[in-house]
Amino acid sequence: MQGLGAKESLEDLPGNKRGNRDLVYDLFELYEEHRLRLNAYDLSDVIFNLWSRLEKYPLAHPLDTMFVDETQDFTQAELSLFVRVCAGKNTMFFSGDFPTLVPLLTHHELENSRPSGVRGG
Repeated sequence: MQGLGAKESLEDLPGNKRGNRDLVYDLFELYEEHRLRLNAYDLSDVIFNLWSRLEKYPLAHPLDTMFVDETQDFTQAELSLFVRVCAGKNTMFFSGDFPTLVPLLTHHELENSRPSGVRGG
């Protein structure tokens, strides 16, 4: 899992890359420098931070079983974190109401967010 990209990835974005976008990115860089200086992380970094810590320090006692409700409300990063902390991959249970997914998801994202074996909605 990777964190935020470098400024060069901004070049991949469509539209005008001058003006407000540059100003916003400059402010973001200042914020990131300040945050790193404090050795802090913000809410957008929580999953990435946890994932990074688990890479370095695996759980001594992973969960045997897990049940997750409202699965449609989690991001793929959050769901992958659940998989990482559960030893029993065949004892994980996810339930959710997929028709209530955020309407902005593309069909591809919707299909990738479904547990295997779940169809249509």
